[in-house]
Order: sequence, then C-alpha cells, then structure tokens
Amino acid sequence: MSTPTTSAQRSDNTAHSESIQWLSSQEREGWLFISSIIFNLTRKLENQLQSEAGISFVEYMVLAMLSESKDHSLTMTELAVTTNTLPARLSRVVARLEKDGEPLPPPAPPSVQKPAASASATCSPQASRRCRKSHPAT
Repeated sequence: MSTPTTSAQRSDNTAHSESIQWLSSQEREGWLFISSIIFNLTRKLENQLQSEAGISFVEYMVLAMLSESKDHSLTMTELAVTTNTLPARLSRVVARLEKDGEPLPPPAPPSVQKPAASASATCSPQASRRCRKSHPAT
C-alpha cells in the first residue's frame, strides 16, 4: 500500500524528474536493440545448456572460470567477480553443483586466502563431460 503524498512532495518529485536527462530517441532505440540482443542471447544459451548438458548458464560459467583459472582454483570472491554473480547466488549454485555430484570445497573464511573452489574437484568425469558437451565449438 502506498503512502499518500502531499502537493509539496509531488512538486519535488516533478522537479527531480524534469532534471533527469533521458535518452534521445536514437539512444533509446540503440539501448532497446542492445538489450534485446543481450536478453535473447542469454535465454538461448540458457535453454541450450539446459537441454544439452543439464546445467544452467551460471553453473557453466562457474565450471568454465574454474577450469580456465591458474591452478584451476579461485576464491569464492574471485569466482563471484569473474562470473558476475552475487555471492549469495554463487553459494546456492556451488551447493547445487555439489548436490549433483560435483565435489566443491566449502567457502574459505574471509581471513583465509585459500581457494574456496577448485576445478580439479569440480571437473569430475561427469562435470568434464558436461563442460565439453556444452562448450561452443571453436
């Protein structure tokens, strides 16, 4: 339920919205086009990964970033940054991978600089097969 606003509050909001510089029609058209590409590409990649390898796009990114990293390991913070995933979501993804038989070590305490996830643990034969199957042909 919204809180009623006074006429003074409405005029403040109007003044604020009038000071916002919106996109020009050409910029808006470009933004909508790029957004459409991003959303459609992400959806198509997600669907293909699910149907061909049984993993989500984020799960694929976790496995790919671990396999490409030095020593095949990253801290959870590094993994969150490289996969552009919020730490809370990343924890759920890692838990889901573990549940599916991908043995991942638990997150390290913040004061410890040990890797919290490792591709050697992650890329079990099943995970390696799923990674190779879902990796785009080059």
